[in-house]
Amino acid sequence: MPAKQFRLGFDARLAGIEHAGIGRYSEEILRELINFTNKLPIKIKWVIFLADKNQLPWLKDIPQCEIVVVPIKHYSLAEQLVLPWYFYHANLDCLHIPHFNVPWLYRKDTIVTIHDLLWHQQRDPRATTLAPWQYRLKYLAYRFVSRSAIKSAEVVLVPTQEVKKQIKQIVGRKNQVLVTSEGISQVFLSAPSVGEQKRAAKTKERAPYVVYTGSLYPHKNVDVVLEALTKMEWLHLIVATSRSVFTQEFKKMVKQNGLADRVKILIGQNDQRLMAIYQNALALIQPSLAEGFGLTGLEALAVGLPVVVSDIPVFREVYQDKADFFNPYQPEDLVQKLQTLEQNPPSIKQLKLAQQWARSFTWKKAAAKTWQAYETVLNHKNTN
Repeated sequence: MPAKQFRLGFDARLAGIEHAGIGRYSEEILRELINFTNKLPIKIKWVIFLADKNQLPWLKDIPQCEIVVVPIKHYSLAEQLVLPWYFYHANLDCLHIPHFNVPWLYRKDTIVTIHDLLWHQQRDPRATTLAPWQYRLKYLAYRFVSRSAIKSAEVVLVPTQEVKKQIKQIVGRKNQVLVTSEGISQVFLSAPSVGEQKRAAKTKERAPYVVYTGSLYPHKNVDVVLEALTKMEWLHLIVATSRSVFTQEFKKMVKQNGLADRVKILIGQNDQRLMAIYQNALALIQPSLAEGFGLTGLEALAVGLPVVVSDIPVFREVYQDKADFFNPYQPEDLVQKLQTLEQNPPSIKQLKLAQQWARSFTWKKAAAKTWQAYETVLNHKNTN
């Protein structure tokens, strides 16, 4: 590559733990991309678009980063009509948008990360508080924007082969779709090894509870966990989630099932607190009907916690033989898996192997793979 300075843009308006999985991905991959490019023999200026100047405080200490504050709400009309002006004004060689919400009016070189196509597959009226006609308009807008983003990007990044296959089938994009797995945050990587915890020996001393971490959208299928709990009076559930309209609906379901004294809902837990919860649980449960990856399960495995997940293709791809699978439509199957886990817990050797395997998923590796997409764009520009 020539000695010129490349201006690389990154839309980080959704970065931060308050934006759940998208927020974690955006912050972690951005941090590691900057670290990765610091070691390259080329000049790079990062232009980072933030919703607030204090959104990512660590950026202020990085001289090669130019921060542009963009007070535009995501998924809004202004995002489509006004945001492109900010991008054009930055005079970028490449822009990475880590979500499907790429402004249709921005026509320069982009890389887009598509984490999943859930809303193409799961249309559930319970997943919105909008009136039916408003939901219909919003859904049509999503289909248009996401399809345009996938079709127009120079490179599309996806977390799994399953999402890549869906993009080919649903949108028709075949070329320049790059699979880049997600990574585990440093907190979970720094947890004591299973051997140090002597986890198997402590099995009967642990509080009898399982954990669910994530949002409470209908497709997350947490209902099946509540149904299973009604058949296991000895078991409790901790739900670690962010505050949303679905939290209140979930609380109603808990009461309706007579589980108010056995279900604890924790809002906005940080990684340190989650790790402590994981270290004393029976298992983490991921009962989703559809997903793009499955990072929370990898984080749990990295701590040394067994994982029980729904038997869907993406989880088979991600977890391979490191998790127990159950039919997400049959609470009796989940009951059987949890009873077996309680009576016959994994050995230290099994947990340690799963822990070591999970810890191989790092953001550093994800950034190195992601940089291949940037190289594709910059090399293309260099030959034109």
